[in-house]
This record gives sequence, structure tokens and C-alpha cells, in this order.
Amino acid sequence: MVPTVFGGVVVLLGLWFLTKPVHWMFALMIFASEFGAAAAVNLPAVGGSTISPAHVALGFVVLRILMDRRIKLHAWLASVEENLLLIGFVLYSAITAFILPKMFQGEVAVVPLRDTVNGHVLGPTALAFSNQNITTAVYLIGTALAACSAALLARRREAAGAIVSTLIAVGWLHVFFGVVDLSLTAVGQQELLNVFRNGSYAQLNQEVAGLRRISGVEAETSAYSQYGIVFLVFACELWVRGIMARRSGPLALALFLLLAITTSSSAYIGLGAYALLLAGRMIFAPGGSRPTLVLSMAVVAFCVLSTMLAIAAFEPSLMDKLTTVMADMTINKHNSLSGQQRGALANQGFNVFLASHGLGIGAGSFRTSSLPSAVLGSTGVIGAALFGVYLVQLAKPFRRSTYLADVDGRLGAGVAAGWAALVGLAPLVFTAASPDPGLLFALFAGLSIGWRSAPATGREIRPRVVSAHDAEPRGAT
Repeated sequence: MVPTVFGGVVVLLGLWFLTKPVHWMFALMIFASEFGAAAAVNLPAVGGSTISPAHVALGFVVLRILMDRRIKLHAWLASVEENLLLIGFVLYSAITAFILPKMFQGEVAVVPLRDTVNGHVLGPTALAFSNQNITTAVYLIGTALAACSAALLARRREAAGAIVSTLIAVGWLHVFFGVVDLSLTAVGQQELLNVFRNGSYAQLNQEVAGLRRISGVEAETSAYSQYGIVFLVFACELWVRGIMARRSGPLALALFLLLAITTSSSAYIGLGAYALLLAGRMIFAPGGSRPTLVLSMAVVAFCVLSTMLAIAAFEPSLMDKLTTVMADMTINKHNSLSGQQRGALANQGFNVFLASHGLGIGAGSFRTSSLPSAVLGSTGVIGAALFGVYLVQLAKPFRRSTYLADVDGRLGAGVAAGWAALVGLAPLVFTAASPDPGLLFALFAGLSIGWRSAPATGREIRPRVVSAHDAEPRGAT
């Protein structure tokens, strides 16, 4: 175990925040999640795996919650009950990680989850238990802990406003690093941001058609886009409901503009999924959009169209390049080398699902490029059912508040967090390497479930309203 400077910073802040309110520690974990390509601790004895700063902060969050005497046992039990399906999925996945690779050892050939060793790419190898089964199980358990902790804190009256403000601040931090990346690229100093990329992640080519792709402090542009989509949806849904609108609205617009120029297929998948969601709510859910939302979308669409027409008129060569890039990142993606590799990896998950007769071969046993493929191939029918039903529970499709635009307060923040978590999975359908939906998904899912739950008894854990006028949530939930 080799700590890094990032780990030292998180530990020092974590020790200090042990004396502060519990939501301070939670805020530390949210900020740490921005540095997804950084390693807080290197584990050379476990195949060169790393522990991220956010997961180190998660440990401090759990410790701080356990130290808080105001958090009663029934609050813990409530948060566990609300996330019981996710906990079941995680525990079952962790069990499969240790049992199924040994059960099917040598019977199938798979590309391992960690598919490079000392820079050399590995091909398909016979299935065997590995360190990646252990690390995947640990990360999955961290996902469940993050969701339960988020749901628990979401039920505390004094924490809600601070958590929403923190999420907006981290969204702006993501924008800041994207702009810094663009600025450093303009002066040929983009490598300066590599100081934040000390984790054991592949540093991929960040150019397409001669254009530098935005990756911020992430390992590559896909990770930057996946993170940004979650915060864009959260900010936009807050703005739709009038919650901290002066901060959430500009953040949503800034993230949209950055994601639109990332040249990342993950960004375009996420933006497309959210656009379909908004269109569906406008058409099928009366009250699902405000007139200001429709007007704002029309203005943004007009500005984008005007800009594209101006480029086509005055810089036709640039327009040709942009058109080529957009086509390569969308409709032609399946013809590219990376698209073919992703397709083959995704098929691998479905193939091992069938070869294992629907049981799966264990979490962390193989690498894929699709979350459904990873869940089915790793955990089989049981794991897929648990995770699928949890997503339905998170979406709450039969509640009016899920679609209304005028829901405010704690309930509105919960709906916004829920949509952010769900839409954030859209890029993972085409990119996820393992069945772990990730720490960011867990944070937003836990917050959504906690904020949308009925207020618990006891003043210390009663949710707080986070709308601008601090009014109680209204309407059916």
C-alpha cells in the first residue's frame, strides 16, 4: 500500500472534518469524486490497483456518521431499507466474484477486466479467479455504502441545502477544469493537467481529426463527459423546479456547451437521452415543463443553428471537419476500430451469460463495454433482476412528482437527483467495463431516495426544504 499526495490531502481534510458537521465530510467526498483519474493509494500487491480519493473520503464519511450520536439506529435502518435492492445486488455480485470464477474456471475464454500488463495488451485468456475479482467486489461494496450514506444524510434537515450547494459547486469545478484543459491546449501546455492523472488508467489518444478533445482532469474525454452529464441533468432539473435557479441554470448551460464540443460519443449519448426525456415530458406529461424551459431550449437551439450556419458560410473547411468529427463520433462510430472493439467486448458479456446458463461468471471476471452486458455476464439473471428493480424504485414512474415541473423543495431536489442518476447511466450502456454503476450513481441515487422519502420522525433527521422560498413540498408525491 503506497499513499500518494492526493491520499494525504484527503486524509488530512478527513481528520479535520471529523470535528465538523457530518455534511462537511460528505461534501469532501463529492469534491473528491471530481478527481476520478487520481489515485489516493496505490496497491502494487493487488495487481497495481488503486484506491481513488473519493473512496478514501467515503471511509471518512462512514466513520463520521458512526461518530454522530444524533443519528439513531432507526435512521440507519431506514436508509438500508430504502436501498435494500441495491445492497442485495452488491452483496450478490461480491459473492459471485469469489465463487463463480472458480466454478467456471477454464471453461470459457475472456478478455480480463485489467486487459493490459506493463503496457502490453492481453487477448482472451482462460477464465480464472484474479485480483480484479477482489477489487471489483470492494468497489461494489463502496457503491452500496455511498448510496446508504447519501440516503441517510438526505433525511437530515440541516444538510439538504448544503448538499445541493456543494453539488452545484462541484459542477462548476468540472466546468472550470474543462475550460482550463481547452486553454492549456491553445498554448500547447495541456500536459500540465497530468499531475491529476496518477492512477493506473490508460491515457488514451485525446485527439480526433486534429481537434483536441476535452478531458479536464479525467483519464480521457469519455470519463469527463459521463461525469458532466450527471451534473448537467441535476442542474437543469433544479432550474426547471426553481431551486437555486440563479446558480443551477447557468451551470446547466455551461455544461451543455462544454459537452457539445467534447467530440465524445458518451457526451452525445447522454445529451440525446436527456433530450428525449425532456421531449417526452413535454408531450405526454402535462405540467412536465415550464414555458421558460421551452423558450430557453428554443433560444439555445436557435443560437446553435445560427453558429453552425455562420461557420458553414465563412469557414467551410472548419465546417467540413466538424461534420466529419460528429459523424465519426455518432453514426459512424460502429465502423471505427474503437467501436468494433467495444462491440466485441459487449458481446462477450452476453456470450458468457449464455455459456453459464444464465448464472454469470462473477463480477470482475471479464472486461466489457456495456453495463447490461456486464451485469448479465457477471451476475446473471438474479443480479440483473435486483439491479433492474432498484432502477424502477429509483425512477418512481407512477408518482406525479416524477414528471411535474413545479415541484419544489426537498421533493424537487430528490426528483432532480433521481433523473441525474438514471440519465447518467445512458453512456454506461455503451462504455461500462464492469457491473459497478459507480460511486457518482450511488451518491445521486441515495440522495434521491432519501429526499423523496417520507420525513422520518425526530427533528434531527427531518429533511430540509432547499427551494429559494423555503416552502414545504406541495402536491402528491
